[in-house]
Amino acid sequence: MGKCINHPDRETSFICMKHEIYMCEECLKCRDPEIYCKFRSACPIWFVYKQKKREERERLAEASIQTFKVVFIPDNKAVQIWKPLSETKSRR
Repeated sequence: MGKCINHPDRETSFICMKHEIYMCEECLKCRDPEIYCKFRSACPIWFVYKQKKREERERLAEASIQTFKVVFIPDNKAVQIWKPLSETKSRR
């Protein structure tokens, strides 16, 4: 176990094999995601970095999904579909 490069008071087991530095969970981020790294396929830092990016992308996609309220009244055979006014104005 080594000490985090940004937080010397924290011990961590996450090491970047390319740069030979330790990172705590707060600092866990690939330093060169666009540059080739021969350790990437077995890198826990890259795995966590990708997982965080995927979660952020999914969170943004979920926030942008249009939602509708459907009211179905079987006796009157009426269907009403609406979306909030704020969404209709922002989409025009």
